[in-house]
Amino acid sequence: MSITTTCEISSVALDDIAAALRLESGSLVDVLAEFDGALAAARSTKSLDQWRSFVDGCVRPHSVRQLIHEAPFTKRAFEKPRGYPGDAVTLDYIYGASGLPPHTTSRGERIFEWERQTDACRAIRTRRDALARVLHQLTNASSDARILSVACGHLREAQKCPAIRDGRFEEFIAFDQDPQSLAIVANEQGSYGVKPVQGSIRHVLSGKQRWAGLDLIYSAGLFDYLSDAVASALAERLFEMLRPGGRLLIANLTPDLRNIAYMEAMMDWWLIYRDEMTLRRVTRPLAARATSLHVCRHDPCVAFIELTR
Repeated sequence: MSITTTCEISSVALDDIAAALRLESGSLVDVLAEFDGALAAARSTKSLDQWRSFVDGCVRPHSVRQLIHEAPFTKRAFEKPRGYPGDAVTLDYIYGASGLPPHTTSRGERIFEWERQTDACRAIRTRRDALARVLHQLTNASSDARILSVACGHLREAQKCPAIRDGRFEEFIAFDQDPQSLAIVANEQGSYGVKPVQGSIRHVLSGKQRWAGLDLIYSAGLFDYLSDAVASALAERLFEMLRPGGRLLIANLTPDLRNIAYMEAMMDWWLIYRDEMTLRRVTRPLAARATSLHVCRHDPCVAFIELTR
């Protein structure tokens, strides 16, 4: 069965997808991959407004969405119980840090297993592992490091670092707006010496919430949600909190991610994707003040920029 060979997904094609999903045949993975590709093709031919209209008017009202939402990961991202799609509980599905709810259907399990292998989920796991390596290098080199994680979520990267688990740092601040995420951090990592702090990005931008003399400030996924203007202003505020020689590390998913259309259509997960050039543009006001600036990718779909004060 071929879903579509054009850049438009017809109602007949969506009917075919839904029928194939209901059958739960051995080709379910192929059906999902082809659906993912058809969505990407449709997105590539439209302006953002046209794409949003197409998603809202043609794709989401179809029964295919209800079938795919049998996967708890997809459904939670779409429903946004904490106000945004990529909350810490949703990311824990990607990390494998939590199991699926007991009421999950077999179809939902199979859809989720396909989703976990997509570019998007792989890139998010790679991002976590790359940050864990940065923490490992810093805390192995110095036991008096002062660290700030901005929009920390459940701080899973720290749990992969033995030196953090051993408390080999002077201060580790886990900053997030979500009290439920911070409660998990306190319960699971408070004994290491990690300090959860609740606050918003507005507080940082206004100067109401600030620190000084930090060795490392990093943000894993926050900048994916920020406009260029807000991202630039926040980067400047964070950079000012570093000690001389301290580092600011920002991660951003890149436009090379192949599952953007699927995330937007099925999960209502709309991000701002940046490559190396756009990350440099966002942090351009800091370039003259930084003693070094380094941009790299640990995965084709996630870029990092590191600025040293």
